[in-house]
Amino acid sequence: MFNIRTISRIIRTYNLKNRYERLREKGYLTLKEKMVELNSTQKQIRKMRDEGKIVFYRVTEKEEYLYEPQKKSKYLAEIQPYGRSAV
Repeated sequence: MFNIRTISRIIRTYNLKNRYERLREKGYLTLKEKMVELNSTQKQIRKMRDEGKIVFYRVTEKEEYLYEPQKKSKYLAEIQPYGRSAV
């Protein structure tokens, strides 16, 4: 059985990215970014999340979430390394 110390050691040893980093690299948005994208308030975003109207992932034990962007391809194009085209 794995405990938190074992998992932490594996993460450090193999230089693995955490869930937050992996989702951000895929273009997922923070709450503030999602508010701007939808031109909504924090309360409205939380309500949509609770009603299952938007895709989100919990990224920490502190109830922090990342949200799927409406136009995923737009955000993926923005994070492509310079000099490489998104084909």
